[in-house]
Amino acid sequence: MLASCGQNSAEYKKLKAENDSLRIENTKSNAEMDEILGTLNDVEADIQSIRDAENYLNIQQQKGDLNKSNREQIKENMQLISETLKKNKQQISELEEKLKKSGIQSSALRKTISRLSSELDQKANMIVTLQEDLAKKNVRIQELDEMVASLTCPLQLRPSPRSCRNRTNNFILLIIASARRKN
Repeated sequence: MLASCGQNSAEYKKLKAENDSLRIENTKSNAEMDEILGTLNDVEADIQSIRDAENYLNIQQQKGDLNKSNREQIKENMQLISETLKKNKQQISELEEKLKKSGIQSSALRKTISRLSSELDQKANMIVTLQEDLAKKNVRIQELDEMVASLTCPLQLRPSPRSCRNRTNNFILLIIASARRKN
């Protein structure tokens, strides 16, 4: 009778095996959850870096001083943001798949993934809008550069000082009118 209650009994061995199986399953679930949370943290950190880049872009737009190096920096930031968004969307998609396969039933985790996915979509739309604005401004800058170039008076033609003044005055009025339209 004592032998049936000890460590050699069939029931004890069955319970021990079940316990070991549950420990392995628990360890696996914890590892999956750690991986999911790690990815979520990476995505949230990337979103914060996107916000920082957005702030830089907004500051540069408000300054209005877009020299060539600033324009290049803005283009680089926008490209970095686009690449980061693409990478994060892929990570969110992979997270959703892992969550489905893992069997983890966490509504809070699903809401977090949904919120991050929605925020990434908003950022992607914002990037498209910023790229369109930048393209319009680049066209406008090019137009103004061409006007300035056309207003320079070549020495070979030797136009009268009055015609150069008239061209310059027209250019200044055009710039003022353009600035007023923006406001």
